[in-house]
Amino acid sequence: MNPGDERELPRFGIAPAVLLEREAAAARLDVPRALRALEPELQKASARIRACGVDDPFGEDRLRALPPRAVRAAMAECRKAGLLGDGPEWAARREQVPALVEGLQTAFQRQLDLDRELPGLARGR
Repeated sequence: MNPGDERELPRFGIAPAVLLEREAAAARLDVPRALRALEPELQKASARIRACGVDDPFGEDRLRALPPRAVRAAMAECRKAGLLGDGPEWAARREQVPALVEGLQTAFQRQLDLDRELPGLARGR
């Protein structure tokens, strides 16, 4: 075992202090202009999801492809899951993040599929 490995033993999950370090070090998203009002929450959600080692569902291409209402709904889900609070309490909910992201990915894919089937009609703002 290398120094520092004990902080991420699979049996115990990722230590909250490590999650907070990863969140602070996360690269910022390039948020499209149409979503600027959601930028603080998007930055926070993205950094925290990536800190948990889960693929970020808020990639730049996806944000540009989704209607704003779909992203607003995703932020509501993140809020409900406790991921967007102001303090470090979110780190205690880290085990819920993979299921949250899976649900977001499914909803996003459904929206993108609908947009392909009904171009222009499904992109309600």
